[in-house]
Amino acid sequence: MPGVECKLCIEACPTNALYWKAGDVGMIEELCVYCGACVLSCIVDDCIKIVRKRLNGEVESFSKPRDFMTLQHSINAKKRFERIQDVFPKAEDYLKRYGKPKK
Repeated sequence: MPGVECKLCIEACPTNALYWKAGDVGMIEELCVYCGACVLSCIVDDCIKIVRKRLNGEVESFSKPRDFMTLQHSINAKKRFERIQDVFPKAEDYLKRYGKPKK
């Protein structure tokens, strides 16, 4: 828990989901967009713990800048991989369309 009322996370929150309450940071979950601004601006690791459940049932959580960056990298890598699969044909599809290479 924070030792001082720095409120950096509260000021960084773009949706005003965070507020100060009796020596702790409170969060209005309905306003949180999971952008990570609070965790990235906080000077104390594990001061703010963000947990979300995705539509597919997967639970994600982060409370340190490194956790947030790792999660974002994982999400972005998955999106890049899916995009490459959409753009480039599979080997079987390529061979059906263009045939086997001639020797």
